[in-house]
Amino acid sequence: MINKERFEAKFTQLSETECWPWQAARNWKGYGLFRVGTRMIPASRVSYELYIGAIPKDAQIMHICDVPSCVNPSHLRAGSGKDNIQDMLSKGRGGRSKLTSTEVAEIKALLADAYNQEEIACRFNISQAAVSLINTGRVWRDIE
Repeated sequence: MINKERFEAKFTQLSETECWPWQAARNWKGYGLFRVGTRMIPASRVSYELYIGAIPKDAQIMHICDVPSCVNPSHLRAGSGKDNIQDMLSKGRGGRSKLTSTEVAEIKALLADAYNQEEIACRFNISQAAVSLINTGRVWRDIE
């Protein structure tokens, strides 16, 4: 049984259109995890079940916003593995950068102004991990 009140205490519920960043346990890819009994379940699946309904058999939960920690049900949809891959490719996430140098410069300016990495990720439709890589200089070092 999923405790909705306990689940809702673990994320920041912003507006209907903004990402709701998961504030508790995450896996190595940044996806939220929620304990139900003795099992850790992806927080996006829990959100989908609580606010949308039952997940179709063998379906994956996809983030329309591409922010792994987001649990806003309006940003989630169920689909097949093939749907998920097509979504990734259609958004240019097949190995090429989604950002322009101008956008990276803007991200760096926002980071310098102490904006939250989750908010920046949602604004640019990228993962928080990508923002962190920019912030630490592991990618896009040449952009000021």
